[in-house]
Amino acid sequence: ATTMALSAAGSTDADGDTLEYSWSVTSGSGYGTLSASTGTDVTLSFSGAPASHGSANQTDVVIEVTAMDCMGATSTDTVTASYFCTGS
Repeated sequence: ATTMALSAAGSTDADGDTLEYSWSVTSGSGYGTLSASTGTDVTLSFSGAPASHGSANQTDVVIEVTAMDCMGATSTDTVTASYFCTGS
C-alpha cells in the first residue's frame, strides 16, 4: 500500500483554545483508509486503486478534517489526495 501523512498541526483557534480533530474519508473509501479517526496527525493508506503503469487513470480519495475547540465551535477543511502510477 502507498501511504501519505496528513497533519492538522498548523491549525489555530482565534481564542487560543486547545483543538481536537476528527478525520473521515468522504469519497473513495474503497481505495483509501485512515490510520485513526481522531488526533492531530493521521496516515492515509491507498490500496486496491485501479491506477496501473502506463495508464493515465488516477484514483482520488477525499478526506475531511474537523477541528473543534472546548466551546464546541468547529471548522472543517477538505483535501483531495490523488494516486496514479508513474513508475517505468
